[in-house]
Amino acid sequence: MEAGDFEVLLTFARRAVRRIVAGAAIAAALSCSAAATPAITIKLLTSDVQVSADGTWTQTSHIEIKAENEASVASVGQAKVSYDSSLQELKIVEAYTRKADGTVIPVNTSAIYDQMPSAAASAMITNVRVKLIVFPQLAAGDTAVYTTHVSTKAPYLPGAFWFSELYLPQIAFDQVHESVTAPESLPLMADSHGVEFSRTAAGGKVTYSWNYAAPTPPAPDVVAVASLSAVPHVFLTSYKDYAGLGRSFAAIIEPMMVPTPTIGALADQITQGLTSHRDQAKAIYEWMTKHIRYVAIELGSGSFVPHSPETTLANGYGDCKDQVVLLGALLKAKGIASEGLLINSGNFYDLPQVPTFFSLDHIIARIPELDAYLDTSAALAPYGVLPFEEYGKPVVWVAASGAGTGTTPVEPPDLASYTFRTDSHIDEQGRLIGTSTTTARGPYAINLRFMGLNIQNVGSEVAAERVLAGLGYNGATGRLDGGNPLDPSPTYTVSGTFTAPGWGNALDSNQTFFIPGGMRLFGYAGDGMMGPLYPGKLSDSQPVICVSAHVSEDLSFQPPSGYRLEKLPSDTHVETANVRFAAHWTLEGQTLSVHREFTSTIDTPLCTPQVRLRNAAALKAIVDNYNTELTFVEK
Repeated sequence: MEAGDFEVLLTFARRAVRRIVAGAAIAAALSCSAAATPAITIKLLTSDVQVSADGTWTQTSHIEIKAENEASVASVGQAKVSYDSSLQELKIVEAYTRKADGTVIPVNTSAIYDQMPSAAASAMITNVRVKLIVFPQLAAGDTAVYTTHVSTKAPYLPGAFWFSELYLPQIAFDQVHESVTAPESLPLMADSHGVEFSRTAAGGKVTYSWNYAAPTPPAPDVVAVASLSAVPHVFLTSYKDYAGLGRSFAAIIEPMMVPTPTIGALADQITQGLTSHRDQAKAIYEWMTKHIRYVAIELGSGSFVPHSPETTLANGYGDCKDQVVLLGALLKAKGIASEGLLINSGNFYDLPQVPTFFSLDHIIARIPELDAYLDTSAALAPYGVLPFEEYGKPVVWVAASGAGTGTTPVEPPDLASYTFRTDSHIDEQGRLIGTSTTTARGPYAINLRFMGLNIQNVGSEVAAERVLAGLGYNGATGRLDGGNPLDPSPTYTVSGTFTAPGWGNALDSNQTFFIPGGMRLFGYAGDGMMGPLYPGKLSDSQPVICVSAHVSEDLSFQPPSGYRLEKLPSDTHVETANVRFAAHWTLEGQTLSVHREFTSTIDTPLCTPQVRLRNAAALKAIVDNYNTELTFVEK
């Protein structure tokens, strides 16, 4: 929820492009740009796609990528080309290293490896495979060159075709020439931006072609929200609208949401003694989150056809579409209708102008009669609660009738909250000793539960040391403990203790002292809720992600004997139409305390530059409060 740079977009685009039905050319190039720095140059990219009337296609691509310096050699020296082994055949036509002096060194066939992608290898179920090409003797100034040919055995969805290509502006492209040719009987809608695009018809076929070049990438913009409309791209699709896309996918998954005797018996067992649809739906959802492990395969990375409910049940795991189908079958066994919603799980809050699956990489469920949105793949989300990144997003309804676009609701004001408390003191050995407790609700509870899982994974002491080191407590030790992350209760708590050496001189008059925050797991109150408190290089013209939330924070500190606080800080109170913040300082005996309350209220997922401007003074006042300097003097 904090501002990031354009790497946010690159990360999503790199994985998103690889999953597109016909987009292997730029995908392979992007997979080589590990850090996406200008240290690589795509010298040449050509691609020719031939589409048949039934939506099947072939694609021949030629890619030449130059490693501009030593730092880029490792990434350019290994190219990964993904394909769906169930529907596609991929051939590496040629591959070689072109040395800076023009010498060509062919890639030995033994240096082309067919393997599962790293994310899927541990997941055990996926049709996605990767051809890994290792280029010999590649050094700075050399170019990796390869040509690929992909052919499909069947379309992903009957009679449909779509193509997506995205050109990240911070990557250098010397020459790009691409084309898609389709029969007139399969007209394609086009959305292009930042490229030279043309459409020509001849001999019963239509060719969509474009050129692109950006040999000197501009400095990347610092953005908090990625926008498709701002990135050079080409989207082609045979769908006339998103409703058609939703109906097409519904034709695949809805017939699978059928309660077999096994599914029906399980639904009865899960809901035994429960009569209301809400209680039954909640029980089924919570059973799913505990018993069906999520396999992190993005929608479209492999086949669009999910596994049957009984297969997912027998495996005990499934990806998002598998889980939506199993959930739908279990609910249907109890007479509860559900529907799928295609959504983007990343940083995009817009859809392409023409209907494609480019930014629709995930599917969640909705129960219309209960108006409940469910994401079983979130695993740790309480019933009816979504992760932050799924609120206020455009969605496509997956339904045989009533399909179309919409949005998920924004977070209601009373959903997302957390409380934080730290009590600390400096002992006679000059050690800062304290305790911290964080209790979260709603989407914050999801995030905190994932922290709880990590604590279980690395251990309480190691987790504490990592958190403390990240917060700047050098040489600190402690422990963090949380409850059962799979507990379906609305709230979740993580508590910790810490000891940090080297604080003996912290209260000297020449030292700046701030009341210790201890083991902060969510940052300062208000940071990220109405945009970042510390925006860095994020320009005022950029929108930011905003949420309605409430935070309560209590910090107390007791100095060692012989010191007293010189002056009690002033209280702070600021309020706008969107933000309310108050900080109250107290001194009882030797103990200094501050209580902070932050509440944000917003009815959109994004704060426009105008909203940011209206709240800028309030956010600065919050930052100033956190920068309150304390002076302690000897008695």
